[in-house]
Amino acid sequence: MPFSSYTFSKKLNKPVVTIDRKVLEMFETYPWNGNIRELRNVIERSLIVCNSDCIVLADLPIEMQRTNIIYNEGKEISDFDLSLMERRHISSVLKYTNGNKAEAARLLRIGVATLYRKIQEYNL
Repeated sequence: MPFSSYTFSKKLNKPVVTIDRKVLEMFETYPWNGNIRELRNVIERSLIVCNSDCIVLADLPIEMQRTNIIYNEGKEISDFDLSLMERRHISSVLKYTNGNKAEAARLLRIGVATLYRKIQEYNL
């Protein structure tokens, strides 16, 4: 059975709302382990807590708000993943040093060989 925010608006006797573009983008990349039922539940729950005419990221379940899932070689990595934080930090230090690996290694307080290994490991 097709559904939309209209379906739940009618069911919950709430005004019809739209879904923000950022929410739709998150929906497209989210793994949806529960498939269509999980999506339906998220939309219905979001409509219940929504206080405006548009479902925004803040209306989504807290787990979806806090976990920004990305995919690296087919495996899920969340914002809580230490290796992802390390990758982001090394990347930002490399940008700060304009790609100067010796300076980046010095700032990171690691050896240049370690930095090269991390660059290869994280595909930076």
